[in-house]
Amino acid sequence: MLQARLGSQSILPLPAQPQDRLQRPRLAHRLCQTAGQSKLLIEVHNNDHAEGQVTDQSHDLWLPLYRLNMPADGRLRLRYDCQNVSTTGVELDLYLKFSDNSEPRLLPLDKIHERYVVLIAPARIGKVTATNDDLRLHEIGVHLRGSVLGDATPLLEISLFTTVPLRENTYTRQCSIDKIRFESRGEDEHAHSRLCWNYTDDGPEMQPYSDITGPFSDFLVAVDSVRIGRAHVLECMVSQGILERFAGKEVGVEVTGIGFDGRKLASTTSTLHFTSV
Repeated sequence: MLQARLGSQSILPLPAQPQDRLQRPRLAHRLCQTAGQSKLLIEVHNNDHAEGQVTDQSHDLWLPLYRLNMPADGRLRLRYDCQNVSTTGVELDLYLKFSDNSEPRLLPLDKIHERYVVLIAPARIGKVTATNDDLRLHEIGVHLRGSVLGDATPLLEISLFTTVPLRENTYTRQCSIDKIRFESRGEDEHAHSRLCWNYTDDGPEMQPYSDITGPFSDFLVAVDSVRIGRAHVLECMVSQGILERFAGKEVGVEVTGIGFDGRKLASTTSTLHFTSV
């Protein structure tokens, strides 16, 4: 069965490599839910030592999260939203690797127990000299220096990574959402209805662009002002409970399109008749 997957449009964190598990200690990541929000939790594992025991040995650990091939010519800006949850006193950095094989560029994360959003200035991910016009950003990851605790010690919660054009605040994309409707899917016992919609826009300029959803990364869908889901295609399944609740009624359905840089690009509300079930 065809299902909408975030991975079809987004670069997800790299899976941990099997050989990394032989390293002691090692950095690892996993998805977690905090206050209803999905976050990427960075942990340090050190099974060779008892839980909570600090060693005197200082380690230098690297964890690649994203492998990319993006221009580093000053036109893009990196934004990350994270919280340092470490209580071990280790030094944490994000690092950037470039196509010129230079030493990784470190972005210190030194605000212990504070949530912070950082916009990296173009000079930090852009050209270093006038001779590297073809410089590319190839990797983003986490770096740790210091002594570590026992197994599965949390270090960092990351809730957002995004790259946006430098002039994103001055660029206004002309796009809209229209033709919100129900369409039938499946046959016999698999027959059901889905909410569908179309979009219009001014084409792939300046911003990331999808052949399926155009300038939109995803869509927030609400029925009677209540959020029912997030879709990464131009349709959304509606639960049986929602269909039964509004059966035979005229109800407002709102679809909001979110851009790849996290901005709200368009929103439309239509009144639809929910067929009796």
